[in-house]
Amino acid sequence: MFKENIKQLRKSKGLTQKKIAEDLGITQPTYQQWESGKRSPTGETLEKLANFFNVSTDFLLGRNNGEQVGINKFTNELNRRYDDVIVLSFMNSDFLGFCIVIEEIALNSLRTALGEDMTSEIVSDYTSTGFKRQEYLSGFKEQIDDKNINAVEIPRLKETVLEHERKIASKYFK
Repeated sequence: MFKENIKQLRKSKGLTQKKIAEDLGITQPTYQQWESGKRSPTGETLEKLANFFNVSTDFLLGRNNGEQVGINKFTNELNRRYDDVIVLSFMNSDFLGFCIVIEEIALNSLRTALGEDMTSEIVSDYTSTGFKRQEYLSGFKEQIDDKNINAVEIPRLKETVLEHERKIASKYFK
């Protein structure tokens, strides 16, 4: 179960084994052996890996998959919608407008992931976290407001959106 979970998480984030290994301070062959099931990380490294993917060690070890199925579905849907909508939000070159578009696509992704479990209380709670979007996107404000730049040209913007929206939405999948 561990090897399938880390492989799924890696792919859902669009990362290579090499990139994860670099970020964790290990070799790529070591990481590859984890995904193939030939080796397992130490307890300390398992904790680092869980923090890297923003999941619990229980999830990595296959003890609590229900929670991650939903959050992974959310992340995959948000990733897909981000690619479809992001260019539209940059047409106005407006930071606040961009934050609103991100909220809308994240909320629609949440609806898809939760299905019948989506309630008006969740919608209200999720949209009330708009200030968090403005906080985590503030480092990109100048670039977003620049009429001469395209969203795709801003390094790490998509990764930042996916990471932070996943954190915001994670409480709905417990």
